[in-house]
Amino acid sequence: IFGDHQLSLQYGYRERVFNGSLGFQDIRNTIGFNIFSPNRVLGDTGINFSYQAGLQYINAERGDLQPTAVSGLGRLQTAVAFSRGFPLWRGPSLPAEKETGLKYSPEPIVQGVDAVVGLTGAYSAYSVGASQAYLAGTVGLSAVLGNFSRPFLDYTKINVSYTQGLVSGESPFFFDRIADRQTVTAGIQQQIYGPIRFGVQQTWNPSTGKV
Repeated sequence: IFGDHQLSLQYGYRERVFNGSLGFQDIRNTIGFNIFSPNRVLGDTGINFSYQAGLQYINAERGDLQPTAVSGLGRLQTAVAFSRGFPLWRGPSLPAEKETGLKYSPEPIVQGVDAVVGLTGAYSAYSVGASQAYLAGTVGLSAVLGNFSRPFLDYTKINVSYTQGLVSGESPFFFDRIADRQTVTAGIQQQIYGPIRFGVQQTWNPSTGKV
């Protein structure tokens, strides 16, 4: 729609989502839509940005009721994200041929190390009158080693990042309530054999000590 935006209609029943320190949260059902922009670049600055907006009716456990109970509310949510990468090192890539650079991936893997900075903002308004606003900045490093063309251990991806957020207001629901304003995230993904890769990622809240 609108030329280059995407409209997504959705219905979910018995969903389970993970929300950081609040753990797994159940959503009984949800119905609504989201509009997503394509990724854009601000002029010649190298800054990427995208945005989205959505409207849903959601039945999930609410923390603003005493005792807590499952109840339904409408939610209008908007979000925008900005990011920019800074290449620190680039290694050689392989030719885009079937037995070299395209053996296990649809495009050649380029080795490198990048610094990344990002800014994310989100605002949610609920039909009960509550709202939640969130603004977060992220800095991080990402490294890719290997070309993913040999059968064993020829691809390693490592990422580490720090996020600091500011929150105003509080969601009536638990599943989308912002509980972690400060986080450190680290992860690694490793080729095991052929196209099979294994990865693990963890996020740590330094203010509470929760992982």
